[in-house]
Amino acid sequence: MGLEHDFASEVATYGLALRAGRPIRGLTSRGHLDTDARQMVAPEILDAVRQVFTALGGDEEALAAKAPRPIRPDLVDDDNRLVEVDEVQHFTSARGATFEHYPPSAVLGFSPSEYAAAVRAWSGRADRAFAHKRSADFDFIGGRAAQRAYLDALRDLFAPALTGHALVRVAVPDRGIAAAARRFVDERNS
Repeated sequence: MGLEHDFASEVATYGLALRAGRPIRGLTSRGHLDTDARQMVAPEILDAVRQVFTALGGDEEALAAKAPRPIRPDLVDDDNRLVEVDEVQHFTSARGATFEHYPPSAVLGFSPSEYAAAVRAWSGRADRAFAHKRSADFDFIGGRAAQRAYLDALRDLFAPALTGHALVRVAVPDRGIAAAARRFVDERNS
């Protein structure tokens, strides 16, 4: 279990409520091949997510064969805005590569340039820690990191169409929950 519960508790001390994420129609392990997503998400966004998948070395046949299991976001606020609390494993080189495929029309609740800077700072550690793991749809050494990067991009780009709000990312590669909660609250109140 990640730091999301600790983050939600810290944010609550400022009077803001975050609750555990729940399944969202169209956000599944089948990613850009999910039937509901293909009906709900704009073709430009679907194409961008497919480009991310391909660029990261994903196997579409393996993705198509997966059962459509819900992907639960970390947290949700009272406005139904998704909040992801990202520890170091979300700052791999693969994650940094995803931003190259985001279309200019993408609606994001975080700064991609600030996030890319965090990736540059933390990718050495993140890449080493997760280099050996594989996944079915990214079946190669380091495939799990590629899969995580793809799923992060999927959440980023699909959230506006599926929830009506941009997804908010909270970077905590250093596990600094108190400082991250303060930044989150300040940004919400500004």
